[in-house]
Amino acid sequence: MDFNITGLRNNIFYRNNLYRDYVFEFDKLRNFFSYDYRLPEQYKARADFLKKTYDKDIKNNLCDELYDYNNSFGCGKKTLENIDILKKEDSFTLVAGQQPGIFSGPLYTIYKAISLVSVSKMLSEKLNIKIVPVFWNASDDNDIDEIKSINIPSGSLEKISIDIPGYLSRLSFSKMVLPVDEYENLVRKLLDSLQETEYKKEIEKFLSRILDIMMNAGKNNGFSVSRFFSAILSHLFSDDGLIIIDPELAVLKKFSRKIIEFDLSKQTEIHGSIDFNSKELTALGYHSQLSLLRDNLDFFLNTKNAREKIKISKRGSFFIHGYDSKKSEFSLNELKNILFKNINDTALSVITRPLLQDWVLPNIATICGPGEISYFAQIKDVYTFFGIEMPVIMPRLSATIIERKIKESIKKIKLDYETLELFPERQTKAILKNMIGFDINSFLAELEKEMHELVRNKKETLRKHDIDGDGPFNRIENNLKKEIEILSKRILSEYGRKNSFVVDSINKIYNNLLPNKNLQERSVNVFDYINRYGFEIINSIKKKLDPFDFRHKFMEIA
Repeated sequence: MDFNITGLRNNIFYRNNLYRDYVFEFDKLRNFFSYDYRLPEQYKARADFLKKTYDKDIKNNLCDELYDYNNSFGCGKKTLENIDILKKEDSFTLVAGQQPGIFSGPLYTIYKAISLVSVSKMLSEKLNIKIVPVFWNASDDNDIDEIKSINIPSGSLEKISIDIPGYLSRLSFSKMVLPVDEYENLVRKLLDSLQETEYKKEIEKFLSRILDIMMNAGKNNGFSVSRFFSAILSHLFSDDGLIIIDPELAVLKKFSRKIIEFDLSKQTEIHGSIDFNSKELTALGYHSQLSLLRDNLDFFLNTKNAREKIKISKRGSFFIHGYDSKKSEFSLNELKNILFKNINDTALSVITRPLLQDWVLPNIATICGPGEISYFAQIKDVYTFFGIEMPVIMPRLSATIIERKIKESIKKIKLDYETLELFPERQTKAILKNMIGFDINSFLAELEKEMHELVRNKKETLRKHDIDGDGPFNRIENNLKKEIEILSKRILSEYGRKNSFVVDSINKIYNNLLPNKNLQERSVNVFDYINRYGFEIINSIKKKLDPFDFRHKFMEIA
């Protein structure tokens, strides 16, 4: 399987202005980051820095649990070999992460993993050092709407969802443990939604094998949605030695104590620096991704019913809703006792989680999507306060797959990728205008001008005869613009009716490339493509990826 790849600058494929400038005009944002991701020598500089500063005892404690965790869902031999490599003194990581969506979530999760394994391999060879790919399963999060569903195209987008009971839905993902039969039902839903192809049986075997492994590993009574995600991602990238790391690991919970103590002691400085960077970004015309929750700590506690925020009162005490039926307000010492006695129930926030990652791992670079890059733009100083340095922040692969039938439709209506509109109605209008054979805008502008001149002339004629017709004439002029608009729509509608293939082609193209006015990579799950092209599609994308071309890719299936 092969692809023809086109890199695009079209704004609709760059989620926000900050991300677009990060890709194309990084110098505007350079001061918010520690390294320039575009330069290979910066990755070497980061590795040299880690050789001097990273505490190697940390990964000795970590690797044993990584081995057991990855082995528990039947990871590949290469993954265990990479964990052994990570144990060695001068070895490093590349990290990407994502919330644990069902069946791996949207396509961009797969693109993150593809970037991760490809870049780690390339940099290992280029820098002559050992770098292993590590995927951080963000199981401490709890935004259930982000992970519970996937979309499978079948005419329109068909939503496949997992049933999360209400009593679990506010906990961290690692605490959302569901019975095995719920996962079996979920697999059946997916298989029922997929068309019959030569690869469908392979998908069934792949998912059944994962469920069997999980049950044989002592998970007969059920397992968390985050562990199911880890298993699927691990098996999809088993040949690449992808290591999955999960903050539910006891050793990471133990290490997170230092992060929590840091947040408790430096709350004012942390929030002050984020506020400052937010204002700096806003002054440059960018948005502020991190909206600080005032008087809240930057971590959570899972109680019986929910992942709860910890609020700070003006008196300096702390509130935890739902922890204790008798009281909800605690002193600092009481809070520390609660947290460190229940350290396995704590969960770090988007501010503190990266600190844990880049303290416990010898991490050269983090591979990120648009939202994450925007977060990192605000927290460079938080790293400094904690006594470590932000790694290289590298954009992930961003792509749209163009299937042959869609490519034919694009060619038929002569659609230009760079002028592609987000809204199909606008695109249809633009294409029909180009096809009509004359400049419709000039025609209508000339018509409007002539009509206004005619009205003004007739108005003057009446005035010469001392007749006041201004009121009716003004109403005629006011209606002209509206009628010209109606005429414009009528011309395009009539032309569109006679050339219905244009409208049909646009609908087909948009249902595939921008379903529901959203990027394909954010809307569709990888198993839809595996069902049509086999598991080999992932390797085919890896082979064509240029890790240092950060433009959005249109990948036409050859």
